[in-house]
Amino acid sequence: LHGAIVEKFVERCTAGAYVDVPSVSGADKLLLLQIVLKSADISNVGRSRNCAVTWTTRVRDEFLRQGDEERRQGFPVTPHFDREKHKSAAHLVLGFIDFVAKPMFNTTAKVLPSANWFLAQIDINRSLWEKEKTAIDQKANETAQPSPSPPLPQPLPQPPSQPPSPIP
Repeated sequence: LHGAIVEKFVERCTAGAYVDVPSVSGADKLLLLQIVLKSADISNVGRSRNCAVTWTTRVRDEFLRQGDEERRQGFPVTPHFDREKHKSAAHLVLGFIDFVAKPMFNTTAKVLPSANWFLAQIDINRSLWEKEKTAIDQKANETAQPSPSPPLPQPLPQPPSQPPSPIP
């Protein structure tokens, strides 16, 4: 449903339906209101860092519980909702920003310039989440790598196979 609404909104924006927002009416007005509501629903990634972290934790926990319930009922587990594949909140939120929030706010900001504030904060939060993800991945790589073996001792020099020839 989310994808269909956003797709329709992009289509209507491209067709020029929202050039003069105050005069929008009918189905286009309803669609714009749906987009504003959807934007509010996913706005946690565009909030101040502390607020974004709090809500990201809550959303992650909700997603993982849903994945647990899907598995318990024998359904395929929704991507990113699988506790067995979950790496971190940073991994989850980066995918959400890149594939859901950022594209939606980019389009919304073309019609409602006040959404640009959220875009700027999304970029700030994204860079902070990216740093956290990099640190998590680096730590995982370090623990997954076998520790290097100590260097082997160098062999001792071998005595010559033939005795030295006598000096004349």
